[in-house]
Amino acid sequence: MGDGKRLASFDSPYRVGSGLLASRFGPKTRSALSLVGGFAVLTIFTWLGGELLRKLIEPLETALFDAPVVQYTAAHRVAGLTRVMKAMTTVGSDLYLWIAVLIGGAILVWLTRSWRPLLLLALVMLGAVSLNHLIKLAIARTRPPSLFWAVPAHDWSFPSGHATESAAVYPTLAHMFAGT
Repeated sequence: MGDGKRLASFDSPYRVGSGLLASRFGPKTRSALSLVGGFAVLTIFTWLGGELLRKLIEPLETALFDAPVVQYTAAHRVAGLTRVMKAMTTVGSDLYLWIAVLIGGAILVWLTRSWRPLLLLALVMLGAVSLNHLIKLAIARTRPPSLFWAVPAHDWSFPSGHATESAAVYPTLAHMFAGT
């Protein structure tokens, strides 16, 4: 079966399902159901992927690889660069990200005369927080000893909540401003 036929075999049931949704619900309800369904599928695949990773890669094996890298990095810190990284970590914290969402969203609401940008930014932030939490639970990677930390931390170590949420919120905000 060629790739085009294979895609068509998946497209037909999707069109039937979306047609059924379109006939029974309004556009807002369809969008909400689509988001919830997509998030449910993402949750299931994240959990399955995490379980597979745990089965394939033993925590002891990753610790054997990580320990020398963490020790080397901690031993060769540069004070000025550490201050810059701490500042970047602060800007990626939940508090600063929510401030960026609220202020950026409020400005976009004023510019566009629509609540949609603020709602979308809030959904992006909530989605990033949720996805980060799910992946942390699925992978359950422990943190290195606190002796090596530059900033206090809690929870599992992977993925970085600051990086995940910043990578979702700041580019979305920039894209929205670029479009106005």
